[in-house]
Amino acid sequence: MKYQFLKKEPYYYIILIMLLLVLALTYVVSRRKMGYYLAAGGRSPRRRNPWGERGQVQAHGDGHELFSHGLGGTFYAQLMLYFYPKGILGLDLSFELAFIALIGGRGTIAGPILGAFLLRPLNEFTRIYLSGYLPGLHLVIFGLILILVMIYQPRGLQEPLSRLYARLVHKMTTRPHPMDLEKA
Repeated sequence: MKYQFLKKEPYYYIILIMLLLVLALTYVVSRRKMGYYLAAGGRSPRRRNPWGERGQVQAHGDGHELFSHGLGGTFYAQLMLYFYPKGILGLDLSFELAFIALIGGRGTIAGPILGAFLLRPLNEFTRIYLSGYLPGLHLVIFGLILILVMIYQPRGLQEPLSRLYARLVHKMTTRPHPMDLEKA
């Protein structure tokens, strides 16, 4: 069965639904025992997966990542009507995906989304307006942003935004004491 559309709008809604589905699945997996083991994989050896490397490979092979990658690849192939593996997995895209996760905040659900919202428009802007003069400039800009983020916010931009959000929510939800209102 083919799902081809004349306009791009249906693809937007399909990928939006897929994003929400994968985010929900990621959230559920991250709250389970296996999710904690996966999150601890890059940290200290004492907190790593007790099943060892075999368990880590098994965890990555258990559905969640295979499902999301397969879903994304299927969508991409349907959107483009073809794909060339070397074109998809080139260095530019690999670096860009790594930069998105690192700048947004790796190990979080919202971090890569934040990184994508920041870097994708920047990538398109530099590609449209500057690629004729300076090809590859977007990678230089991404590198500079990455250096600044790693120096000033090593856990990514998601962390300070979460703190700001928590402060705003706290400010909006705390009511002033009646005695404070009488003094004013």
